[in-house]
Amino acid sequence: MPPVIIQVPNALKIPIKFNLLSGPKKGRRSITDVVQTTSGPVVGKTTQLPTGKFVDQFLGIRYAQAKRFEKPAAPTPWKDVFYAFSFGENCPQRQGVNENGTLYPEISEECLFINVFVPHRSKANGEQFRVMHWIHGGCYNSYSGDQVGAEVLASEGDVIVVTFNYRLGALGYLATGNSDLPGNYGMFDQQAALKWTQDNIARSV
Repeated sequence: MPPVIIQVPNALKIPIKFNLLSGPKKGRRSITDVVQTTSGPVVGKTTQLPTGKFVDQFLGIRYAQAKRFEKPAAPTPWKDVFYAFSFGENCPQRQGVNENGTLYPEISEECLFINVFVPHRSKANGEQFRVMHWIHGGCYNSYSGDQVGAEVLASEGDVIVVTFNYRLGALGYLATGNSDLPGNYGMFDQQAALKWTQDNIARSV
């Protein structure tokens, strides 16, 4: 089938093409066609929402990698298909305790993951979409890109929604006031996520 063409507004006016399944079965999860990102091939999932609408979700894709107190760099490329079916770990932050005694959310310093939510179209015909980034709050100390109903926002707003994690707290913003530890690594992460979106929106499969 023809690819969906996604148009980024304003400063990022570059078309994107996601190849999607031609028809997800009602009440069931399907998978998308392979999307070739700048780092490697990715497959997402097509899910039906309670509203009856379908959304293609590409979750937990690594958009960058970074050593502690260093700026983010491009992730190590992969050759095998990455099945982007679930969110990646959150960046280190204060955790709570579930009823069963386990800590939440799951955290890791390897946390630079991005998520893409695409309104599904069974017949693309060159349809174009806007792209919106949702950058989570939390006073630069907590939360992550998986704590918003982006799939609903995408389907109801008819937009591509992109969410992502970025480093928090001391790991993201500790600074010494000189070149030894300049800080603002969380902001550099946000820039890397925006660049990942621009680079991959420009690619077609």
